[in-house]
Amino acid sequence: MVDDLAETLFEQMIEEDPGLKERLEQKEKDLKKLECSESKFWSFLEIFELDILVEMLGASDEYFFKKFPNMSRSFNSQTRAKFAKDIQEHATSCPRCKQKIANDRAWEAEVDKNLAKLREKNLVQAKE
Repeated sequence: MVDDLAETLFEQMIEEDPGLKERLEQKEKDLKKLECSESKFWSFLEIFELDILVEMLGASDEYFFKKFPNMSRSFNSQTRAKFAKDIQEHATSCPRCKQKIANDRAWEAEVDKNLAKLREKNLVQAKE
């Protein structure tokens, strides 16, 4: 169901903005040209959006280790808080990470805008 919604949304976005796919591909190419000064941070930011990562790292130990049982217990809440602070500081100065975060936030805004349009379209169709 989630995959269907994501696919429908993406198709709608491409239909309304035919150049979107090419722009996204170009952003990926441009991002690959940039270097990250701390690969340990990039490996996380490549997978997770910064805001989601910081939220995950801020979870209680009980919740965190329940969700990530293979993580070392030494990666406790204090260690994770420091890591979150360090990655946020890094992201303000690293060209690659800074651009990745900007791309993620722009994409999230685009998705939110199109979700609102899709909801409105479905509401209008339901009323007819």
